[in-house]
Amino acid sequence: MTIPGPPGDPRRQELSDLADERARLSRELAAMRQALQLADAARESLSDLQQKLGRGSRWSAFDTFFGGGKIADAIVHRRLDEAADVAAEADYRLGLLRTELAGLHGTMPTFPLLQISTRTKLVDMWADNIFTDMAVHDRIKQARQNADHPLQVVQEAQEQLTSRVDQVQARLTSIEAAMGSGA
Repeated sequence: MTIPGPPGDPRRQELSDLADERARLSRELAAMRQALQLADAARESLSDLQQKLGRGSRWSAFDTFFGGGKIADAIVHRRLDEAADVAAEADYRLGLLRTELAGLHGTMPTFPLLQISTRTKLVDMWADNIFTDMAVHDRIKQARQNADHPLQVVQEAQEQLTSRVDQVQARLTSIEAAMGSGA
């Protein structure tokens, strides 16, 4: 950006540099705010996933260790179906966040795929024995562990972004003050 003024004005270049920095920081600030919104959405999906898996885990434990039978099997698998839908949403939101963070930092955090397989559903419902119940319980346990890591990474990203937003806002305030006073 070129600042108008007399060609010999010593402040002209400094004001031009400050205006360029302000424009760059304003774009960065907008991108960071977008990333924070995406991180909030991803965290919400991951929290919802953990809640759904927790419910499924409790029903699975009941089915496995207390002989819950076909009704418990049906409830467990309904909970897993709900969790699978939420996991797909969380994967989508994590993908958006990963892309936004790559644009900001040039790096992308990695997350395990949160897909929840329902392939043992028919076998568990039909056979309904301790072995299939244990397999379902182990699947739920693994899915919960897979959801823990991305949640931690998202929370760390939010903390870093919030800190950087504060720094950028402070710098923008100092630039505005310098430009307002004529540098």
